[in-house]
Amino acid sequence: MPGTGHLYCHRLPTGFIVLAYWILITFYSHLLEAIQFTAMGAFSMATAISDPQWLLFMPSLYLFVIYDAYSLTVEFNKLFEIEQSKFLVDNYQDPSFKMPVDILKELN
Repeated sequence: MPGTGHLYCHRLPTGFIVLAYWILITFYSHLLEAIQFTAMGAFSMATAISDPQWLLFMPSLYLFVIYDAYSLTVEFNKLFEIEQSKFLVDNYQDPSFKMPVDILKELN
C-alpha cells in the first residue's frame, strides 16, 4: 500500500497524502470492482467497468513512492550515523585518544 513506507519513516503528512491519493485513484479507476469481476471469471465485465485513464496513474505513483521512501530512509540512516558518531565521541571517548581514521571527516 503506497504511503505506508512514509508513515513508517515518520513522514506523516506525506504518507497520509499519498495514501489518500492512492485510495482516490483506486475508487475512480474501479479497480476493486474489476478485481471482483476478474475473480468471478467475467473478464469482459471487468474491462468494461474499469477506467484505463485512472489505472494508468497507478504504476507511476507506486514506483515514485517506493523510490521516495527508499531514498528518504537512506538519508535518515546517513544522518543517524553522523549523529551517533558525534554522540559517542563526545560522551564515551577519552580526549587524549588519537583516532586512526576520523569518520566525521570522511562523511563530510
